[in-house]
Amino acid sequence: MCSTRARLMILLAAGLLVSVALPAGAAPGDIIKLGPGGDPQWSPDGKVISLISDGYLQVTPADGKGPRTKLAEYRGERYVWASDTEIVWSRRPSRYSDTTYFNSIILQRGYDSAGLTNRIQGGASPTRLTTVSGDRTAGRHIGEPVRLPNGICGYFETSAGINAGRRQFHPLSRGATGSTALWGDWPIVVVDPQANSVFGDLWLGSTGDTSAPMRRLTDGGRYGLTEMAPTGDKFVAARMPGGDYTVFDTSGHVLAAHFEPPRKGVKFGTYEDASRLRWSPDGRLLALIRSVQDENTVIAERLMVSDVSNEHPVEVLGYDAGELGVPAWRPDSRAIAIGTERQGILILEVTP
Repeated sequence: MCSTRARLMILLAAGLLVSVALPAGAAPGDIIKLGPGGDPQWSPDGKVISLISDGYLQVTPADGKGPRTKLAEYRGERYVWASDTEIVWSRRPSRYSDTTYFNSIILQRGYDSAGLTNRIQGGASPTRLTTVSGDRTAGRHIGEPVRLPNGICGYFETSAGINAGRRQFHPLSRGATGSTALWGDWPIVVVDPQANSVFGDLWLGSTGDTSAPMRRLTDGGRYGLTEMAPTGDKFVAARMPGGDYTVFDTSGHVLAAHFEPPRKGVKFGTYEDASRLRWSPDGRLLALIRSVQDENTVIAERLMVSDVSNEHPVEVLGYDAGELGVPAWRPDSRAIAIGTERQGILILEVTP
């Protein structure tokens, strides 16, 4: 886990103060500002960062030194890198629509003599990979694109409702075909919301045996968010509200539990949540956003990193100027890219 004895106070534009906890021996140069944008994600080789800005899906070299390239107008809900040269995203015509479109675009990358990416451009126009229609009255739900640990990109379909436990994985990228053996048997965990609530209990299943029902792990829980570790041996679930989270193995046993004590100085009527949980690619560290908010306003947000066994996660970025985005780990698990409401995208080095 990173040692955070040193702390850098950065005065950014508009007089906003950002507090960054630096690893021992780290220098301010370890922080890269990529400029305006949000929802950053790394290419699988870690050399390119994609982002959303001005309504476009864009890419730029991860060192921040190259130009940005607009790939396509983006009206999607979630996107993932299917490979180093392909990005897949989903969108629905409206929030109430049962139809999901999955689109793809191919990138062309140029490299300098050292093998670093110095030129990125879009290839052909985006391609419609597939159109899938769900039927919520029949309990058929279509998920967003995901990338499995073995690199296969696809989406999940839940049919007949969560209690029936039918959940199937579909490969999704140009040329992705084959049987179940192509993507393997990976565990998946979902939340079944209680009546009139977005919180609920945890259910565990797999991508392999699509005929097997999912298994209920909790009873009467108020879990709102889950994230499976890329290593496939554990997952984290956050209870809402309150900021508590628990790490389970794939048998449903508790590996670690973190209970957030009330913070001194937080005024009455506010509460904290733990959200936007993301595992590092090596499965050792967990990044999350802790929010302090009242009914309608986010007061402050903090990017935290934990090695799970620690009693308390370590604050890596304190941000009092609005909201933070979803943390995105570099493939080597040593840096995080994150969007900020007023200061654009920052890349922070994290030393295990």
